[in-house]
Amino acid sequence: FYGYNSALIPVLAKGNEVRIVGSVTEFSGTYQVSGLTYMAMRPNEPDNTAVVSKGNAVSYKEYTPELFKTNVTITVGEEEKIYKYQELAVSTSASMKNLKVVDTYTTPSNGEFTLTCKLVNADGSLGTVEIDIRTATAFKDADGNMVSANSFMNKIIDVKGIVDYFDYNNTGNGTYQIRVFALADIVVK
Repeated sequence: FYGYNSALIPVLAKGNEVRIVGSVTEFSGTYQVSGLTYMAMRPNEPDNTAVVSKGNAVSYKEYTPELFKTNVTITVGEEEKIYKYQELAVSTSASMKNLKVVDTYTTPSNGEFTLTCKLVNADGSLGTVEIDIRTATAFKDADGNMVSANSFMNKIIDVKGIVDYFDYNNTGNGTYQIRVFALADIVVK
């Protein structure tokens, strides 16, 4: 979690291998590393977030909302355990294609938004399972204007991001979602 330290955004870019220093904390149902710092003028500072290498290939596991929300049975020793597929995918890279945005929500305080989507089937019908696509930050277009969640309403999109879990009130009833970090990772078809 880089919070509001915008200097970290280019450092934490896709394809960068990064050394981070911070504190592991729990926030809304998942763990994160917080307290990251970046000082461009002191890149070798021991407590500094630093780029180790750039341009590394990034791969994504492609899911459908239906697959993402299924359960999977895993045998552990003699015992079979049932897990939520999405729970096992937390913190991994994921992509979904042919999603129709059926609802939107924008966080008033910071411009981050959630797109609630359903799969568009080959015959044009909509799937029944919803998936949330959540931005990690507010996005601006090429002209510097804030991008509105409503601009995606009823559009068909492809997305790439990271699977995470958000539980606003820490009730255990949170939502698994795809977290998107760049506007380019939401492609309108």
